[in-house]
Amino acid sequence: MTERRTTSILVAVALPLVALSIDFSGVAVALPQIGHDLGVSSADAGWVINAFALGAAGPLLVSGRTADRFGRRRMLLIGVLLFCAGTVGAALAPTFDVLVAARVVQGLATSLFMTASLSAVSTAYAGGRRAWAIGMWSAIGSTAAAAAPVVGGLVVDAFGWRWFFALNIPLLLVAAGMIARDVPESFGDRQPIDLVGAALATASVTFVVYGFQEAGTFGWRSAEVTGPIGLGVVLFVAFVLQQRSAAHPLIEAAILRARDYRPPVTVAFLANWGFGAINILLTFWLQDVRDLSAATTGLVFLAYSVPFAVMGALTGRIVGRMGSRSPMVLGMALITCSFVVLTTLGTASPIAVVLVAMALSGVGQGLAYNVSTTSAMSSVPDEDAGVASGLLTALRNVGVAAGVAVATL
Repeated sequence: MTERRTTSILVAVALPLVALSIDFSGVAVALPQIGHDLGVSSADAGWVINAFALGAAGPLLVSGRTADRFGRRRMLLIGVLLFCAGTVGAALAPTFDVLVAARVVQGLATSLFMTASLSAVSTAYAGGRRAWAIGMWSAIGSTAAAAAPVVGGLVVDAFGWRWFFALNIPLLLVAAGMIARDVPESFGDRQPIDLVGAALATASVTFVVYGFQEAGTFGWRSAEVTGPIGLGVVLFVAFVLQQRSAAHPLIEAAILRARDYRPPVTVAFLANWGFGAINILLTFWLQDVRDLSAATTGLVFLAYSVPFAVMGALTGRIVGRMGSRSPMVLGMALITCSFVVLTTLGTASPIAVVLVAMALSGVGQGLAYNVSTTSAMSSVPDEDAGVASGLLTALRNVGVAAGVAVATL
């Protein structure tokens, strides 16, 4: 495959990631206005983020296997078009319930195109070029994430929160056209999909994420929280037991036994927990406590998003020189330090304290998030890239939901 062809593939599969990054990283600055316009509390407004995670987390393992079996380009294209439909629904939502439903659709679409996108990049490049390509894939999304709070804040202040969603629609349509034209179809292991395992995996993750999300409203000890989480854990145990005897297990034993795969997916879960918590916590503190506008809040978030983007761009070089373990450990240490700084935050604390915490978190997330992605995908064979990507992304979404739940208590 020529250099020009692989570059076209990288751009085509990265465009949906740009739209996702703008949506996911920028939507937090719109939450106070959404809550005001649609008449919901700040805790309930968190469902704009939670509904997305709920829609994305459950089907991810199935989506990975589906992409391997039926074609990565096909699933990528379907996911992008479905995300576009959900985005239109969010922009036009007349009520908060409709908005939440549209966000679930967006999350479901993300589970389709994210696993297909990452596995398509992983299989289009080989050797050292794979780390570079995944790093660039992450960097493109990171750059979009860096701009998202500022762009989102400006759009929300100038035109309203509906236009924040609408601005992604042209980008998604362009992405769909490029995918259809430039991305070759590829397949992984085309064995039959384990439907029982798929149902158990989807239900277990969905109940756990839902339980986390309800913690902000009812508290961790309530039946509304412990019930879904407990049921999710039971279903997960049933899934693990079922997989041992399944003729075509949803998650290959080779992936679970891969020693180099387990550490990065653990880091991915914990890093996204931190992202979910700091994102929603600081958004409401800046706008509700310090009375900053959405645009100004977006500018403050540059302290987080710019270091995150820079680290994303350097991922390939960092992994090449240092390996993956040390950067991930350093990243998690910096995220921990950022939360230590946030423990000093009060109603009259200077913005400088927030800037320090966000900068620490941005560098840490940039290392932990991007390096864990590269490390995880480099540790599995190409035929299992879809499933590995699905498991990684599922754990990321569970982490976000847990972080949001903690931040809204």
